[in-house]
Amino acid sequence: MVQFNSFYNDPNNRQILEVINTPTGAVTIFEPSKDDVNKIMQLKEMVDAFNQENVDENLLDINGTTILKELIPLLTDLEIDPDMTDEEMAQIIENPTVELSLITSVLSSVVTNIYTLMIMNFKNNLELRNMVDQTEEISDSALAMFISKQSKTDEGRKQIEEINKQSDKIVKMETAIKQAEEKEKTNAKPEEESQTSEKQAG
Repeated sequence: MVQFNSFYNDPNNRQILEVINTPTGAVTIFEPSKDDVNKIMQLKEMVDAFNQENVDENLLDINGTTILKELIPLLTDLEIDPDMTDEEMAQIIENPTVELSLITSVLSSVVTNIYTLMIMNFKNNLELRNMVDQTEEISDSALAMFISKQSKTDEGRKQIEEINKQSDKIVKMETAIKQAEEKEKTNAKPEEESQTSEKQAG
C-alpha cells in the first residue's frame, strides 16, 4: 500500500528520480521542487502550447536546446560547459548517445506531467468560475422568494444556512484564484523584462 508521506518532496534534500549510468559516470535526475515546477511552467514551449485555442488537442514539443540549456542544469547534476556554442549544442542534440537520449526522455516525461498539471488546474478553475457565474445569475427577487418560503420550516432554515456556507466557500475560492493569478503575473514580469532586455542588447 502506498504511504501518503511518500509524496513529501523535501526542498532541502532533493529526491532522486532516476540515475543514468554512462561510460564516464552516473548522471542523477532529481524530482522537481515546487520552484522548479514554476520555472518549467514558464518555459516558452509550455506557454506556447498552453495558449493554443484548443487546450484538449495541444501538443507539447520541447526542443533539444531547451532541454540542454534549461532542464539539464535545473534537474540533473550533469555539467555543461558554459562556453559551449549553439553550434556545438546542436551537434550533440542531433547526434546523441544512448545515455543522453535516456536522460532527455526522462526530462521530457517530467515536463509532460507538469504540462498535464497546468491543464488540469486550468480546467478546475474554469469550472469553478462557471459555478460562480451561475450563482450570480440568480436574481435578487427569486432568491428573496426562496428564502421567504424556506425560512418557514426548520428544514428550510437548515438548507438556507447550508447555502450560505457554500456561498462563503465559493467567494473564498474565487478570491484564492484571483490571488494566484496575480502572483503568477507578478512572477512572469521579471522574466518578460529580462527577455526584452536581452533582445534589446542583441
